[in-house]
Amino acid sequence: MFIICNMDAHASIKFTLKWRQSGFFWTAAIFITAFIVRLIYLLSIRRVPFYIDMIIDSRRYDEWAQAIAAGDWLGSGVFYQAPLYPYFLAGLYSIVGHNLFWARLIQILLGSLSCVLCFQSGRLFFGRAAGIAAGIMLAFYAPAIFFDPLIQKACFDLFFMSAALVLLGSGMKYGAWWTWAAVGFVFGCFTLTRESALLLVLILAGWILLEPRAGGIKRRLSFAGLLLFGAALPLLPVYIRNVRFGSVMSLTTYNVGTSFYIGNNSSATGTYMPLRESRGATEFEETDAGELAMCEAGRSLAPDEISRFWFYKAMREIRAAPVVWLRLLGVKAALSINRIEAIDTDDIYFYELFSAPLRILNSFWNFGLLLPLAVAGIVMTRHRWRNLMPLNLMIAGLLAGLIIFYVVARYRHAMIPLLVVFAGAAVAEAWQALRRRRQRELPGPVLAALIVFILCRLPIASKNEQLATSYFNAAGIHYKRGEYGMAEDFYRKSLELGRLETAGFVNLAVALMNAGELTEARQLLEKALPDAPDKASIFVNLGNIAIREGRTTDALQLCMRARGINRDSPEIENSLGLALALSGKREESIAHFQRAIELKPDYASPRRNLALTLQDTQQTTASLGLSR
Repeated sequence: MFIICNMDAHASIKFTLKWRQSGFFWTAAIFITAFIVRLIYLLSIRRVPFYIDMIIDSRRYDEWAQAIAAGDWLGSGVFYQAPLYPYFLAGLYSIVGHNLFWARLIQILLGSLSCVLCFQSGRLFFGRAAGIAAGIMLAFYAPAIFFDPLIQKACFDLFFMSAALVLLGSGMKYGAWWTWAAVGFVFGCFTLTRESALLLVLILAGWILLEPRAGGIKRRLSFAGLLLFGAALPLLPVYIRNVRFGSVMSLTTYNVGTSFYIGNNSSATGTYMPLRESRGATEFEETDAGELAMCEAGRSLAPDEISRFWFYKAMREIRAAPVVWLRLLGVKAALSINRIEAIDTDDIYFYELFSAPLRILNSFWNFGLLLPLAVAGIVMTRHRWRNLMPLNLMIAGLLAGLIIFYVVARYRHAMIPLLVVFAGAAVAEAWQALRRRRQRELPGPVLAALIVFILCRLPIASKNEQLATSYFNAAGIHYKRGEYGMAEDFYRKSLELGRLETAGFVNLAVALMNAGELTEARQLLEKALPDAPDKASIFVNLGNIAIREGRTTDALQLCMRARGINRDSPEIENSLGLALALSGKREESIAHFQRAIELKPDYASPRRNLALTLQDTQQTTASLGLSR
């Protein structure tokens, strides 16, 4: 009986070990780990001001998805932004309603699945140990944890790239014809979220045609054809729709020329800059791209013409100063590998303030460590360079896309699965070298990783500048909510971190005014006035403070000075009208209230002030011929 029990225990141990070594065990373990980490993070960021009151692209995607879910499935006009993500959101909203928590939860499920796909792709390309390392690395990778629950399409970047890698590895290993069509289909969907993915389709097609080991020329042509056919399937409906709305050049969107100009004009910095100052939101960019192009061209322009206009404008500026442009390319190359996550919307460093898990992980497991590990993996697997050529080419293609256009964190996020797979290979290869006492294989990869590690830390990007912008944006949200104390604190932090432009001083002063701290608000504006490029906003708010303090003569003079600089501001017209009314010049004030309403029809304050002034002067709206 003792022997039987011992044999059963031995069999049980063998079964347990075998199960733990199986793909199913690691699939489940990686998925559950990744999901728990992301769920903890999601619950920790519910106090972030942008969680509900989203900004820039997140707000745009949410509004677009709500419109689609409400029935506007076709939309109007050629797509300016990639459409797949808002349609995905619309599908969720149609099922669960406009529930941001559920949308974020589904996205972290996708992110967790991406970790499993990286495990599978690492196993296909480099073996089981490398796959396990890759899956675990992505599960805890701080920027992936940050991006997955954002109302942003970056979560799709990881998912589509990871899925494409699994299919590509399967196609290369087993040679099934259908996998090439599937790879193409995934990359086609990827192109509908990140337009640069189309470059990856072309790179892979070219590699297939030039790789003799893929078979004879007919076999290679058929594989390349299947890849292109698969990519065309999701792209064709979007292209047909864009043609219907007047574009024959826009396969997905018509923002390529504008994006090229933003990244390559004579004033470009290497990262995102709006066409007009302080108008970085997507809806502004699309409007500004059209208005500025048409104004300069002197005629109406179709979407394709707008894109061409900006492309040719950028090329003219490049030809006028080629050395400056080459230097800019160098800056973008450095930014593309820098450890700092350059933002144009939500900021990982601001979210860290609300999430200890993200703060801890991002302090070490970030791009600045992932890229050196990936480079070590590339060096350690160089003897298999022909088999790994597609992966290397895709990394090079994505980096080239960043350098050609401009660098922001969410654009380089697409290459993370590729880097994670190579990083997993580095860990597995290093472990094997140490176990088998082949330490002489390690100095080369370690040196390469060390060089890249240093390059990633060049001081060319500032975390504090980004935090200053995030504090500024968060302060605006608190102000709109009527939380003036929080708004004041956040504006102060923004100014302390270096965001010293006029808007920061003005917004802080307004927050102080609403909190009743008039003296400090006035001193702050007077301090900002000498260096402020927009002096009109300073003068009008000094006038508003004077109104509250009862200094009507000073208020009138300050508002008049503001109007002398800017005659098209509804806020200035309203404040001037109020100063005139309080000075007893009610007849004159009426025209300024009317002008404010004309400039901004939904502006409530001048309507209220006008009504009170008319009541005081015993006049009626009808007698003045006002329209409502």
